[in-house]
Amino acid sequence: IEDQGIDAESPEFGVYAYQAQLAYLADAGVNVISAVRPAGTDPVEYASLVGEQVIGMQASGVPAENISVVGVSKGALIALLVSSRLIDPEVSYVILAVCGDWLSDAPQINLKGHVLSIFEESDEFGQSCMPLAERSHGIAVFHELSLDTGLGHGAFYRADPDWLDPTAAWISGDDVD
Repeated sequence: IEDQGIDAESPEFGVYAYQAQLAYLADAGVNVISAVRPAGTDPVEYASLVGEQVIGMQASGVPAENISVVGVSKGALIALLVSSRLIDPEVSYVILAVCGDWLSDAPQINLKGHVLSIFEESDEFGQSCMPLAERSHGIAVFHELSLDTGLGHGAFYRADPDWLDPTAAWISGDDVD
C-alpha cells in the first residue's frame, strides 16, 4: 500500500484488501482512523506523528482506553515504536506480522500498554512477539495469537476474520481467544 497505493497487489500474496479490512473493522463497531503512508516512509518519523495524534486525541477528551494503534508488518513496527514512546498504560496496540530475531538488535523497543500480537506460523517476516514482551517494561496486558493458515505474510493481505475478529475484540476491550 505504501509503495503502490490503495490498490496494491503483490505477485506473491495477491491483492491487499486494505479497504475491505477497514470496512470489516467499521462493521464490527470500531471507529477507524487510517491513512495510507507515503512511499518511503521512515518508521521512526511516522511513529512520532502517530504518537502526536494519540496525545492529541487524549487532549481533546478521548479516554486512553478508547485508543488503539493497529499495524501490520511495517505498520506494526510503527505501532511498536509508538508503544515504546508513549507512557500511558491504558492505550491498546495490535501488532501483526512484525516480530522476529531482528528485535534483539532493537533495544529501544520497549512495549507499554495493552498489547495484542497476532502472527502467522508460516510467515517468514513476522513471528511471535513473546521475546519482546518478556523483555519489555510497562506492558499492562499482553496476549498473543498464532494463526495457521499456511498463507505466510499473505494471511494479512486478506480481510480475514481469523485476525480481524480478535483485533476488533481487543480494540473493543472484549476477551480475545
